[in-house]
Amino acid sequence: MTSSPNQRIPFYWISGVGADGRFFAPLFEPDDWATQLGYQLIAVDWLAIEKGERMEEYGRRLARSVGHSAGEACVVAGLSFGGMLAPYSADELGAEQCFLFATVRQGKEMPWFYRRLRWILRCTGSGIWNAAQAVIRERLKHFTGNLSPNRKSVYEQFIDIPPNNIHRSLEMILYWSQPTPQFNFPIHQLHAKNDRLLPVRFTTPDVILESGGHGLTLTRPDEVKEFLTERLITQ
Repeated sequence: MTSSPNQRIPFYWISGVGADGRFFAPLFEPDDWATQLGYQLIAVDWLAIEKGERMEEYGRRLARSVGHSAGEACVVAGLSFGGMLAPYSADELGAEQCFLFATVRQGKEMPWFYRRLRWILRCTGSGIWNAAQAVIRERLKHFTGNLSPNRKSVYEQFIDIPPNNIHRSLEMILYWSQPTPQFNFPIHQLHAKNDRLLPVRFTTPDVILESGGHGLTLTRPDEVKEFLTERLITQ
């Protein structure tokens, strides 16, 4: 793959369910650490998820939406749901590397107890997320002063995501069963010991942080930067 001299390599980031590029703010603002390594950080915007769309199909469709030039170098990273999609997006883009945070590598690594939630999704439809967003809007309206900046950001992101996308994202996760193929690029995975949403015992990360939970890019940005800096190919 090629890159032009003095041109930063695109480094695409995919967020989790109910989140967007703001989940990566501590890495993006400022991004001097990435610039020094020769990379440009880019948050991938969500597309509307089609009914019945599979993980691989959506990950590849997201990749095609970024307008990346064929044959040009790039890197892809994802957190949580974004990490499940990231290898498929990276493969579609011909990426040099892929980074996974607070996620699992394949459907069979999904915690068994989440499978029990399938019937709730079938019974409720996306209306449950409309209701959840309404509750959070009221909380933001009346209790903003009691929220940490990170918590406030998470809530604001959640209410900005279309309920249909939240619902179909969760359907995609809970019904993820197709085997994950072998990819022709290195995949690096970072997880936290105290991740309660996707407990580390269900997957096999390269590095496990002794502290931190699910939202690593918000709560442990320095450790994330260190992990990336040690593994990124210097341009």
